[in-house]
Amino acid sequence: MPARSPAEEIEARLAKLLGPNTAHSALRTFCQAALGIAPEALTAADAPRLLAALRPALRTLLGAAAAEQVLGDLARER
Repeated sequence: MPARSPAEEIEARLAKLLGPNTAHSALRTFCQAALGIAPEALTAADAPRLLAALRPALRTLLGAAAAEQVLGDLARER
């Protein structure tokens, strides 16, 4: 099985918490707004900036503790 791209990994983790449609939309929106790229162009080097951009929204949607947990998990997987 081929390895998943950074965007696919992040989207899969977010989908467990936000649902697949919201996760897809959030990834697309934040990649474009924060990085100026499509999710397909996201590299492992871009991931920390994307996660930092997602932090405020995730804290609002999930609560501070849950958001920090998922962001920390994603950062460690990079």
